[in-house]
Amino acid sequence: ADALREPVKLFERTPVLSFERQSGHWRIKTPNGSVSASKIILATNGHAQSFGFFRGQLLHIFTYASLTDEFDHKRLGGERNWAATPAHPMGTSLRRVKGEKRDRILIRPRYTYQPSLEVSEADIASAGRLHDRKFKARFPMLEGVAMQYRWGGAMALTWNAVPAFGEVEPGLIAACACNGVGATKASANGIAA
Repeated sequence: ADALREPVKLFERTPVLSFERQSGHWRIKTPNGSVSASKIILATNGHAQSFGFFRGQLLHIFTYASLTDEFDHKRLGGERNWAATPAHPMGTSLRRVKGEKRDRILIRPRYTYQPSLEVSEADIASAGRLHDRKFKARFPMLEGVAMQYRWGGAMALTWNAVPAFGEVEPGLIAACACNGVGATKASANGIAA
């Protein structure tokens, strides 16, 4: 956001409810008004379908993560700041987060198909039980360390792993469906858009 320059304007915490083409411009409706633009970059991942695009072309997967309470770093030993990120988007991510004297572990080994683009507290609790079992098996030396945070997040996959990208209508560019490789594909999509 700090790199944006005029004539670009940033409206934070302003969800777009709808948009439509009017007199050669796009009218973007928000809860408190509207904005007009000659071009739109639709970087909404799976929510592109909420606006009528890519229907039936995206698989909506939720990943779930848990983050431990802080623990004395000496209980685990070894390097204090590391991550194991899988080469495959559906692999398990594991990360040790170094604090001043206390560390945390983030674990992310659960996925579900959620065509509604929503998860419930029960879904998060179910994933959490799996996280707890896997954490206990992998880190017996951290017995008694509980999870402090749990959450789920959406990602959109395409049938052929190619992003949903391109000009879908005049002046409307889609940069969606990172296929679980957001740091690379979503960044490339944004640059290309």
